[in-house]
Amino acid sequence: MPLTPGTRLGPYDIVSAIGAGGMGEVYRARDTRLDRVVAVKVLPSGLTRDPLALERFAREARAIASVNHPHICTIYDVGEHDGSPYLVMEWIDGETLHARLDQKPQTVEQLVEWGLQLAGALEAAHARGIVHRDLKPANIVVSARGDLKVLDFGVAKLVDDQAAVATTMPALTDAGSAIGTAAYMAPEQVRGEPVDQRADLFALGLVLYEIATGRRAFSGTTTGVVADAILNRAPTPVQTFNPGLSQPVAAILDKLLEKDRELRYRNAADVRADLKRALREVGVAAPSTPGRTAAVSAATVQTSVAVLPFRNLTADADNAFFSDGITEDLIDALGRIAGPGRSWKAACGARARGSASAPLSWTPLPVFRFGPRGTIARWRTCSRSRTKSCRRSSRRSRPRCSAGQSRPSAVRPTISRRTSAI
Repeated sequence: MPLTPGTRLGPYDIVSAIGAGGMGEVYRARDTRLDRVVAVKVLPSGLTRDPLALERFAREARAIASVNHPHICTIYDVGEHDGSPYLVMEWIDGETLHARLDQKPQTVEQLVEWGLQLAGALEAAHARGIVHRDLKPANIVVSARGDLKVLDFGVAKLVDDQAAVATTMPALTDAGSAIGTAAYMAPEQVRGEPVDQRADLFALGLVLYEIATGRRAFSGTTTGVVADAILNRAPTPVQTFNPGLSQPVAAILDKLLEKDRELRYRNAADVRADLKRALREVGVAAPSTPGRTAAVSAATVQTSVAVLPFRNLTADADNAFFSDGITEDLIDALGRIAGPGRSWKAACGARARGSASAPLSWTPLPVFRFGPRGTIARWRTCSRSRTKSCRRSSRRSRPRCSAGQSRPSAVRPTISRRTSAI
């Protein structure tokens, strides 16, 4: 019987029901000892006499407790209420990935960011010898900050005896049984064969496919139709539904969805490495922090501004200082926009005055300017006036600053005239 608000489970007060599934009922509750919101999962009363259900419930608690990763839900406590076991987990303020997608494809940046998070979570679980076996959008929560958290290890499986010793969990998988959700099963799961971590990687490919396209890779009106598609049919190419997806990322999804597990990725670490490599190839900076993954955005690409020299179009050569002064004032103004501790560098070539120059970039380097007939003069801040603005009285005179100090004359650069930047 479902719990009602106000029911007390040890130190936990039930606030409201969140949802229910075949392996448990989930409630929002308050920890009266630490005054924090938690999620409580209770085994339904109808399963309290089922030894297999009890063992799976306990196994989930031990599986979550054995893995410490920022993208796997954290367990706080376990207990029992009126003969029904319960486990207490962190409360995640957000929604399931299934609800977030709602048939809407995500950007390639979001796809890769979430892919890195999920691959990292699987890598941590696989390192403990745990195969999730039921990775799907409904078992993944998107937090308010946009991070993913993997839930529901109720049907997790141990890969080998060494992991069983490390986690004190017995392996309960029966040969020939298909465990998981049909639409997110690997072909070997559908056939009831023994599975390893590569089954989770196939499910990861299915989840990323759904993130990229807003639709499932394999669908059908019955479980049998879905199973046949997984075993015998290739999914529609992901770029058909999302033409903006880069080829390197599409290739990663194709490899994750290989029906022959020998051709599939062998571990989640390789998936993470390829995702980072794909980001580099498309020119977007990859997040390097293993915990909270930094937002990946094309806005991180550096922008540049070009300042071209002004030409003296009059017949009087003595007016040349006007063109120099305007260019200098403009560079000074841009330098103030750059903010404290930053200056501008003119990346210019050995070209004649008045020709096109390379762009300016946000770089904490000295400022250069064009001199006459392809020369380049280096600017130095006047120690007395603290200004970079100097004026040239004529093309043949030595530049002086407002404080009266001489400035270095223009010097012929040693770089080739074909070089576009210093």
